[in-house]
Amino acid sequence: MANKTKIQSPAHSKLLKIIGHNLKTLRLENELTQEYIADTIGVNRKVISRMEIGERARIEHIAKVMEFFQIEPIELFEDWENVWEVEE
Repeated sequence: MANKTKIQSPAHSKLLKIIGHNLKTLRLENELTQEYIADTIGVNRKVISRMEIGERARIEHIAKVMEFFQIEPIELFEDWENVWEVEE
């Protein structure tokens, strides 16, 4: 079977970084661990870790995180602290 490598556009990579930054900020502000969030929403802790570092964010995991924190999409997708520009 061939190795499948996904190539991300720069905009996609930046969006992942923004989501990750906002998720980590929410987690730390609420004094929660990655493990607690993962256990509560039914995923492996690595899923939360990968989301926070901007490596990967599947739509179903994003939905679970938004439900967990009871937030609107803008709160996870908005570049509140100019992460987009800092990461360039």
